[in-house]
Amino acid sequence: NAIEEKEPKISLATVAEEAVRANLSIIAAKLGVAANNENIAEVRSALFPKITGELGYTRLNSDNVYVENGFNAEKSVSGAIKLQQILFSEKALANLEIQKELQIAVEEQQRSLEIEVVKQAMSTFLNVLMSQTYHRIQQDNLALTQTNLELAHGRVQAGTSDMSDVYYWESAIATVRQDVLKAEADVEKAQDALNLILNRKISNRFITEPATLNTLGILRDKQVLLNLIDDQRDIDLLSDFLIHEGSANLPSLHQINAQKRAQKRQLLSDERSYWSPDIILATDVSHVFDETRNPGAGIDMENETDWQAAIRLSLPLYEGGARKARTSRSQLKLQQLEVTYQDALRTIEQRIRSDLHTMKASYSSISLSEEAALAAKKSFTMVRENYAQGTRTMSDLLSAQNASLIAEQASVNTVYRFMMDL
Repeated sequence: NAIEEKEPKISLATVAEEAVRANLSIIAAKLGVAANNENIAEVRSALFPKITGELGYTRLNSDNVYVENGFNAEKSVSGAIKLQQILFSEKALANLEIQKELQIAVEEQQRSLEIEVVKQAMSTFLNVLMSQTYHRIQQDNLALTQTNLELAHGRVQAGTSDMSDVYYWESAIATVRQDVLKAEADVEKAQDALNLILNRKISNRFITEPATLNTLGILRDKQVLLNLIDDQRDIDLLSDFLIHEGSANLPSLHQINAQKRAQKRQLLSDERSYWSPDIILATDVSHVFDETRNPGAGIDMENETDWQAAIRLSLPLYEGGARKARTSRSQLKLQQLEVTYQDALRTIEQRIRSDLHTMKASYSSISLSEEAALAAKKSFTMVRENYAQGTRTMSDLLSAQNASLIAEQASVNTVYRFMMDL
């Protein structure tokens, strides 16, 4: 009792666009990028003036010797404004530049996630199409099996067979119906998986637009690529080109490069710490609003305003080997990132070449599987006609039907497999 409803229609292109816009992993990662960007503002703030306001009330016991002599006030209300400004700090400047590079690394990680989610969404959409195709084929197989049951009844009536054929096809119908139900469940599960990626209600259903090699956005110039992968010399040139493009554009490599630049800056800062001092300007202005003091001392600080200014230069002279350890650690981390980059570069080259080999084989399989499906279908048609006439056995018909079923599944799915590889 399937109900036909006006469901929304989606295509391979709309799936990709919606994945970037609505996927929860991407949204969460974007918030993380924005939050990490605030680290730059926080680190930069160290280079701006720091102004602190203070307001205090003090009281001393009246028999205090300093109070009795008038040196200290018994009661005092005072306030102060303090300003501190870093004039130069290698560590603060380095930290700012490092945070900027790390922010670039986080943004590249976000780009990498978006690419992966789009790839996952498009592959899942193709899985939905494959599941729907398999369900349709199983439904067709059920119809064929029911036809075979009718043929078996005809053979029994004609006296060319006994009821064993009828019983077999009745059993086969029950089995194929199970396959139809399982295929339908696979379609439902594939749609649920796609809804999860697209941040839709999991139970929502949709109508899928077929995806072919001519689908907009898959290939800008299909024939050029297909000609390339038909010639080994051209595919070698294509491999070199794609490896060069991948090395220049892949976010994962950009991320490692940003981390390398950040680590180089950290190493430079550690090396400069031996001779580069921190220079700080510190000033403060204080005012006594009210006080109670022994009048016999001849001192009265009420309504007095004082200020002071100082420039401090600090340079650690000895830290027990800590500076040497920091420098050595930064050098080792930089070497580690260099090795990681080379490893990632080689891995990417291997993956690109492997994907091209797979794509070349899967494209060649399209025409071969179509030929196999056509031949298997012709064979099944002939065997079924002969079975109806009593010249072929039930096992011959069963073998031909299974071969046709498998060939048809392979023929349809090779196109989707090629698109996934592409």
